[in-house]
Amino acid sequence: MTHFVDPVAHNVAIITTTLTACMVLEYMWFVSDEFRLIWPRIWKSTEAKHFMVTRYAGLAGQSYNIWFAFRMSTGVPNSQLACKVWTSYQTVITQYLLFSVELLLMKLVYKMYKKSKPICALLFIFGGAQCAAMVVNARMIVTGSRYSPTCVILSPHHSRIYVGVSIIVTFVFILVAMLWRFFGNQADWSEVPHAWLKLAVRDGSCTVIAITCWTHSASPREVP
Repeated sequence: MTHFVDPVAHNVAIITTTLTACMVLEYMWFVSDEFRLIWPRIWKSTEAKHFMVTRYAGLAGQSYNIWFAFRMSTGVPNSQLACKVWTSYQTVITQYLLFSVELLLMKLVYKMYKKSKPICALLFIFGGAQCAAMVVNARMIVTGSRYSPTCVILSPHHSRIYVGVSIIVTFVFILVAMLWRFFGNQADWSEVPHAWLKLAVRDGSCTVIAITCWTHSASPREVP
């Protein structure tokens, strides 16, 4: 049986494969730093355990995404329920990974400011607002979207703009707080906090760029 090849689904498969390749390359590029800085602390530090679970959960989750993306590209029809399940999986994994990285960075900022109550309150406000936006966004995306037989979203929900803005604002606040403390007390920092700062700048910058492109990119096909 010959299936119609959806060009949008084909692009999704290409993008998913490309992003997975970039993820694997990034893991290989920084694996020496991981062995040097993270693994020696794996049994002593909650942050190290959290980092490892988050790091490899993303890589494992991409394997399912690649399989489903290529299933979409071949034109195999799916039920609306299957499409909602896949979208829910994508949404949960993405938001879990984003918020997990931010929690690690928030804990570091909290320690950098010697557990200051005002900083704790600000982190709680930014983190709580983003968490609420993520929950609302996830519900609206799953329940308020329509799909093609290959699970391409036909009626995207514009709530992604609000959650994108909340993610960018939170990351910017974390970066500013870290940089402010870093330049104020640079001499007191050890190698591990320096590595965390590099991670925050790198991942924060990439996240801001990716979220900005995501929220301003062309929406999927609208069907009346």
